[in-house]
Amino acid sequence: MSASNTTTSRDYFFHVKPASIPFGEQTLPSETQIHRTWPKKRLRVDLPESILAVAIYSDDGGDLIGPPIHVLSGDRLKLTLKNDVKTTGLSLHLHGLGFGGKFEYAGAVGVSQCPLAEGNQFVYDVVVADGPGTYWYHTSSGHLGLDASVDAVRGPLIVHPTGSEELVDILNGPSLAQLGYSPLAYAAERILFLQDGFLTPAASRYTQQKGGLMPPPSKSDDGTIVATAPWQFGTCNGKLRSVIHVASNQKIKFHVINGGQHHALRFSIDGFPLTVVAADAQPVEAYTVDEIVLHVGERFDVEVFVYKDIREGERFWIRADTLESQDQGFENGIRAILRVSDPQSIPQDEDVPDPIQDIAVQPSVRGRDRKILNCHSLECIPITSLTPLGITQVEANNMDSEIHTVDTHFQPVPQHAHFVSIDDSLWVQNELPPAAMISRTFRPEKSVHPHSMALRVSRSSSIIVVWRTTLLMDVPIHLHGHVVEILDIAQPASHDCNIRNCRLSGAYENKARVKALDKQNPPNHAIKKDTFVIPAGGAIVTRMRTGNRGLWMVNGQKDVHSDDGMSFVMIVGDYRIPRLDDRDDWPADFPTCNSTLVASMPLKPHCRCYVDKNAPAKRVIPTACSRTHLCHHERSQAANLDSYVYNQGFNIQSGWGSMPSPVSLAIFLCIVFASVALILVHSRIRSRPSKNNDKEDEPKAYGKVLRRLSLVGVRSRLPERHTGSIVNVNIRGCSQDSSILGLSVVPSEHIGTVEHIDEEEEEEDVKDSEEEDEGSHIDADLPPPPPPPPPHPPEREIAGNDGPPLPFMLRINSRASSGDLFRSRRSTTSTFDRVFSERGIDGEEDKIDLRDAFDILLDGFSVNTKVEIAPVDKVVHRGSPFAKQLLFILPIQWQAYFPSSVNPLRMLEVFGLATLTGAVFRSAVDDGGQAGISELSSLVLVLTTMWTFARLYAAVSSHHDWFQSIQVVFQCRRFSLMPVVSARIAIVGLCESAWPIASTFVCLAAAGLLGDARAACNVAFLLGTHNLFHVSLGAALGMFAKVPQGIVAATIFGQVSIVISGVFSQLPDSLEWARNFSPFYWTVRGLLKSVHRWSDTYECLGGSGSDVGANRCFVGDDPVIEQYRSRGLPVATYRSSEYDVLTETLALVALTFGIHAIIFGRCFFAYYKVNWDELNGGRPVA
Repeated sequence: MSASNTTTSRDYFFHVKPASIPFGEQTLPSETQIHRTWPKKRLRVDLPESILAVAIYSDDGGDLIGPPIHVLSGDRLKLTLKNDVKTTGLSLHLHGLGFGGKFEYAGAVGVSQCPLAEGNQFVYDVVVADGPGTYWYHTSSGHLGLDASVDAVRGPLIVHPTGSEELVDILNGPSLAQLGYSPLAYAAERILFLQDGFLTPAASRYTQQKGGLMPPPSKSDDGTIVATAPWQFGTCNGKLRSVIHVASNQKIKFHVINGGQHHALRFSIDGFPLTVVAADAQPVEAYTVDEIVLHVGERFDVEVFVYKDIREGERFWIRADTLESQDQGFENGIRAILRVSDPQSIPQDEDVPDPIQDIAVQPSVRGRDRKILNCHSLECIPITSLTPLGITQVEANNMDSEIHTVDTHFQPVPQHAHFVSIDDSLWVQNELPPAAMISRTFRPEKSVHPHSMALRVSRSSSIIVVWRTTLLMDVPIHLHGHVVEILDIAQPASHDCNIRNCRLSGAYENKARVKALDKQNPPNHAIKKDTFVIPAGGAIVTRMRTGNRGLWMVNGQKDVHSDDGMSFVMIVGDYRIPRLDDRDDWPADFPTCNSTLVASMPLKPHCRCYVDKNAPAKRVIPTACSRTHLCHHERSQAANLDSYVYNQGFNIQSGWGSMPSPVSLAIFLCIVFASVALILVHSRIRSRPSKNNDKEDEPKAYGKVLRRLSLVGVRSRLPERHTGSIVNVNIRGCSQDSSILGLSVVPSEHIGTVEHIDEEEEEEDVKDSEEEDEGSHIDADLPPPPPPPPPHPPEREIAGNDGPPLPFMLRINSRASSGDLFRSRRSTTSTFDRVFSERGIDGEEDKIDLRDAFDILLDGFSVNTKVEIAPVDKVVHRGSPFAKQLLFILPIQWQAYFPSSVNPLRMLEVFGLATLTGAVFRSAVDDGGQAGISELSSLVLVLTTMWTFARLYAAVSSHHDWFQSIQVVFQCRRFSLMPVVSARIAIVGLCESAWPIASTFVCLAAAGLLGDARAACNVAFLLGTHNLFHVSLGAALGMFAKVPQGIVAATIFGQVSIVISGVFSQLPDSLEWARNFSPFYWTVRGLLKSVHRWSDTYECLGGSGSDVGANRCFVGDDPVIEQYRSRGLPVATYRSSEYDVLTETLALVALTFGIHAIIFGRCFFAYYKVNWDELNGGRPVA
């Protein structure tokens, strides 16, 4: 390119090649603390004796820093870059320069040039039109990454002010060493080029990061992430231990540069305040602080005055610590030594001992807190506190600025991708092909890669950009060829961030506020920088002045950001790249895009990123990805096959999906309303009408129907009798009270029938009930006892139809009507007792309480019939065959137990709860990802727990009453033991097992999980058996203890069963045996095996195996399933039988039979070994 004749040309030649550079402890003095005692051993890594680097070749083989470049402002810099790295294309970026508006030399691969292939060279011919200050350079490898651990093609670039020609000539001449100068230390200026270093190449680190193989990110004391890659080592001017020599009584300017790749550094010099005079080569008013935070790419010029009373040989630590929390024990960073020396006798670095100050602990500042510049915590001084140098008057800002918004976002592992959104566009992982700039058909709207992001701005105009981020870490941003004014910075509110990321800041959503900032800050009155920092979760407002048309790269300066898509192109004006032959000034050696290297670089794919909608602590944000490993779910061959060997999703899912949420909600609300209405109406029906018998107070017709439904449950179908009869009563001195939930011991075929009650009889019943409440005696309402019948000779024992002769029988005449005996539900038992207690037996002076010899199945029902007793020869008794006794007892037990277990309220409860549960867990169907597995597993646990305690406590109470009432049967030996117990177990099992089975199908239907009928049947059967076990457990406890104690014992048994199951936590080895006695364990194990088959798959990231399909994983690979396996639950075992729950079924049945054996044993003891006095409450048996 052409240049003025008066312009001085400064030539540099960088021959880049791999080099093995001496490194490690062998380069350190034996007495130093650096990498020997500091950092602490647990933080240090073992450094090799040499390190492979891509370096600029020199006679001594190369260093970990490139040679410093010194030019005058206005000079012509001609820098030749020759690439001898075999597999890596290179470019060179002069960080901070404006390039005179010629972006071709900006060195941005994919924007301003193609990568320089091996064996080629290119001259960066740039007129340095920028002001004096501190800049730097670094290489860019584009998409390939470096094949060495360290990128050493980076170093300082110092632009000296006009009038410093002699100094610059010396620094670039052969007599440099003779004058006691070096490119890093000259006159009263020193260069401190700080770098973090890694022992693995950048490409390898990126692979570890996207695979989630890096250690947890390190954080600062305020909780923000400061690094996602662990610190390994750092250098100052290319050395692990650098000595900086200064003279006393002198002001020294330090050019401090963070030329690293990842870590921000907190810079300080022990005992010396730092006076900031420039930031990113922009001069500022002097500002004195104690520490300065330098993010990657930032530079500061600071002045330090070395007092004359400091003696020669005194040493001080130069510290560049990471921002990691020192309270947590981090000691990472860089150490160099500032030594006061005589310029005429400067010792070798290895002869300089360490300073006496503590290498790890920074000294405090006397009388005040330390001042820290350029960070975003409350204790820090923001960068906006600096004022540009030389402002003399305030000019009005009459120019309206364009306003744009640029947002950045990060999706963590398993995705690991960085995204950019421009002016509220879709989040896109930026990608630029190497030949993008050379394309002659390039248009901003039709970039070569579909995911090439571009911000189009006007030329020669004022542009305001609001930068925001969701990252929980500070984001340094660099604009090629431009500087920006920082108008304002906004910190996030504490509630805007969680442990993973933050919401986009809303501080500048009001454009009026942004325009106000524009007007309040005249041009050139705010601090200018080419590398600025978006605070973690916050926002920053910048303003810049654009120049001529061109394409300029904008990228995150950290390696993890720029290499992963956090970048875009700023298109200034309506720029179109001309043909190569249309430009006379096009360099002849411009890197060609027709090289084999570029041809071997395929265009990266583009897709909509996979998003796990149910991942915890993650907001669902639609994103567009541009990396191969992130597009398998759309771009791989497996993703485009017609079918797979294994079906996608869970086998138990229904093909038609789940019940819509509004429908489930409507059904549940209807059930709740019906339940409440039934309870309220039932309460109203039970209330008594007034004595005036007004029609308004009578129950409505629907009330009678509801009364039948709620109180009776089902009408008895036993035949009715309305006439009295001569009854044969077996008097044997039985003294048990009337049965509550028991069996009638009266030899009758017609027991406890239920018939409609006329209104007149209801009124009489109500009247009698009221009188009873008022304290009147029921005896007054009963008819006088009939006269005793004439003496009747005792009958001989009459043989029944089946079995041995019956005991001695007495015949009495009982013609009492039902109105005499049964008045109402609440007075039935007392009326029955009183009537029969007044009935005597012929020939005996003392009355015999017929309750002891006569019992009837009451069960709390209103009975409108006469007590009918069958002739003796038709009685079914203990001498009858087992089957005949069982068939006789079954309907009696059915009538006794069925209404309390099966009634409308119970139906509403069970079906309502099942519908609600299914609706809650419907996401198990809607989500095909990992959350679906968790939802299904949670549904299993909920259902099992629900049917653990659903009827447990009710069983304690009801069976306690039953066992007390059945003592009459045991005492009088009315029936044999086996029919009585068998009938009870059969009826209870039938009634109690039906509910969980019905509930299961309703719940699974509501959740859309009836796709596998056999699996659903397994679930229903297991839950039914599980419920029956706990009902049986409650029955056994009710038979052994009183109700309160039985309920407490039932609670203990249920809770212990859950704990020892090992479902929620791994059991100790000493308790592994206990789970075999836990029905909860066997039920959950069987249910999990039923709902999760080994061939089920779920949507995942990276599961592209041919057996499963693109982004599909087997359920058996899920961590939740693996956790269940570790707890002894064989879930989704490979090639296991999908429906094999035989073991679990047999275990539950065995446990249930064990409880039934206990019940039978209790009844057996009561039947054959009864302590009658104890059962009779201490009352002697009559």
